[in-house]
Amino acid sequence: MSARGDRLAGLAFAAAGAALALHARSMPVPDLMGDVGPGFMPMVIGVAMAALGALLAATARPGGGPEPIEPARVPVAIAFAALALAYAAGFAAFGFSWPTFLSLLAGMTLLGRRSWRLFALQATGAACFVLVLGQGLKRGLGIPLVGVWFG
Repeated sequence: MSARGDRLAGLAFAAAGAALALHARSMPVPDLMGDVGPGFMPMVIGVAMAALGALLAATARPGGGPEPIEPARVPVAIAFAALALAYAAGFAAFGFSWPTFLSLLAGMTLLGRRSWRLFALQATGAACFVLVLGQGLKRGLGIPLVGVWFG
């Protein structure tokens, strides 16, 4: 993308983030006794979008033109899109842990080198991450997640 296109995209992203953050402020908080309310996460995402969009718009530099996508990366990009759809369907059907574990493992397998030893290491790491994240979200933050391992 050109520098002008990057600036325009950054400004559009910043405007969308600011609009999301403003909309999140209008969401009512039902209980003021420590509950952050339903507008907290949209506010965080909106502020992050606005900041990243402003950063993109401010740092856009004229370059040599758009970089072409390498033909070998196209199947990986398609596989990641399919993986995201499968994760959403799996989350609805099985809850948090199994779809998250399998998606992490598939993503690491797509991006990294492939060997049985590395696969076992990635599976162990993904399982530990999903276990800690699931317990932290469910027990630590009180988010009512379904399908959390050991919980």
